[in-house]
Amino acid sequence: MKLRTLGFCLAATLLAAVASLAGDFSGRWQGKLSVNGDETPGYLVLKQDGQQLTGTAGPDAQKQVRLDKGMVEGDQATIEASPGSSVLKFVLRLKDDKLEGDVFEDGNKIGTATFLRSKESRLRWLRAVPSVAGDSPAGLRSSAEIPR
Repeated sequence: MKLRTLGFCLAATLLAAVASLAGDFSGRWQGKLSVNGDETPGYLVLKQDGQQLTGTAGPDAQKQVRLDKGMVEGDQATIEASPGSSVLKFVLRLKDDKLEGDVFEDGNKIGTATFLRSKESRLRWLRAVPSVAGDSPAGLRSSAEIPR
């Protein structure tokens, strides 16, 4: 009976871990916005806590504005920022390490956006992923197991 209960708990824990990691928007994202045929650079710094998303957005790492709103639902994130007098809204879908979606200004679609998770963020994220082999006591990968 104990073995059966232990197996159930382990399976439930693994499913919860996979589900929570599958839609993790946290990290630094670099990309571009395509608006009216023009491309401009974009840079996001996001932190996900459950369905809440906080962080900053801007054209690069130095020029950032705080997000006004951020929400995650499955593989989709909706974020809003006010870099000036207008409100920019991004509706982005996450697939692997890529965010893609639409950009709205004051409710009107003005273009699209594509972002890739930065390599630095990916390595930090991998360090927190449970090891498949479960070698370490806490089930976490050590820094030595992650390719640099």
